[in-house]
Amino acid sequence: MRFRMLLLIPLASALLYACEHDAELPAGYTDVLLQGTVTDEALVAFAGALDQGPPDVVPSRAPTLDSPAEGAVIPKASATTFNWHFGMTASAPKGANPGFSEKAAWWNPLSPPVQAARPIRLLQKPLRELFGPVRSAYAHGDPFTGVATFLVFSTDSDPRLLRVFTSETSYAPDTTAWGKLAAAGKPITLTLSAADFESNRIVQEGGPFAGSSITFTISP
Repeated sequence: MRFRMLLLIPLASALLYACEHDAELPAGYTDVLLQGTVTDEALVAFAGALDQGPPDVVPSRAPTLDSPAEGAVIPKASATTFNWHFGMTASAPKGANPGFSEKAAWWNPLSPPVQAARPIRLLQKPLRELFGPVRSAYAHGDPFTGVATFLVFSTDSDPRLLRVFTSETSYAPDTTAWGKLAAAGKPITLTLSAADFESNRIVQEGGPFAGSSITFTISP
């Protein structure tokens, strides 16, 4: 019996750490840049919701660009900052417990079904006592709670020229990102969408919401 337990310890330990590892990004989203306090788990939930259908059109919740303006011509030597606001702060109703949106409910890498998780959870406490806390290599930041915005820069020949997922309401491209935009050599369209999160999950009636879109050009 003791020998069998010794054989089970490495396997159970691997399961414990695997459950707490970062969620892998789905195919097609590995190029997305994360800014602010968003997490890859939140991006997984957002991507899963988008894959279920286009963002909802709700003007009061839409991320709306403030600058630059539609049709702006931006000098290549002067990298700009993209700023936006929301028609209304996206949040769950006061006193309500956040839940999943219909689109995102199925895509929840952090909360597996109770039946599937129960055997592993029963092992977690004794294994933590035996091996200690999760190693720093697997440690993550706090689960993301708040509004996240998805920026998609595209051209007629490259629908994924540059994509950003951020908790901020502004985005200043770094040298590499700005160089990528400037190298496009043609009009660029920026489209926004957003969702409201609680612990890496899209809350009930929390989006994703379609936002504004502009086209601008970067001059030589």
